Amino acid sequence: MIVKTNEFVAALKSLRMHQKRRRRLDILIRQGNDAGEVIFELSGNSPFSGVLTKIYGDGDWLETILIPAGSLRGLTLQPPADQTLQISVIDGRFFVGTWSCPATSVEAR
Repeated sequence: MIVKTNEFVAALKSLRMHQKRRRRLDILIRQGNDAGEVIFELSGNSPFSGVLTKIYGDGDWLETILIPAGSLRGLTLQPPADQTLQISVIDGRFFVGTWSCPATSVEAR
């Protein structure tokens, strides 16, 4: 799926992952209700669990995954220079362009 870099980074920042309490959580990434919609939702044992944001891109997001929230912190601090990003899941890893982190598949909610 292709997403705009500025929208992707804004979505991550809206989850406030720079706060220590939230970095320990996971992010559930799943398909939204509309075409091209992807939902990022904080997940874990915390009052912040369930906080979500969404982005739109070209293509469909077909898998539901969990990734460590802290692993995306670097992308919010130093976003890629590209105007668009390819996001995908390959062999148990969540890819944002050439960068990746571990991802765990979960059954759709």
